[in-house]
Amino acid sequence: MLYRITLADSVYYTRDELAEAQSEALDHARELTRVVGEAVRVTVHRMGHPVIDDLGRDCTPAFWVGSAVGRIERSNAFVSWVPAPRGAELPAGRRVAA
Repeated sequence: MLYRITLADSVYYTRDELAEAQSEALDHARELTRVVGEAVRVTVHRMGHPVIDDLGRDCTPAFWVGSAVGRIERSNAFVSWVPAPRGAELPAGRRVAA
């Protein structure tokens, strides 16, 4: 499978294994929190099968797996993993309103 690690809206890269993607997301969140001095969130998504629409745009679905959240406590940077809720397993276009 392919996992996308998103640092910002347009800054991301991919890894082949979830454990590797989660570890790197935690590392990036820790370093960014130290540098910025504020709370930081780095998300991990599982990528679906590649889909191209009629206009040639990439419409591949992404399933949110979880986020690495960095925070500052007493001038130290801490990071934790926050898994996605059960309802986030469907892609955004296929969720049904409750």
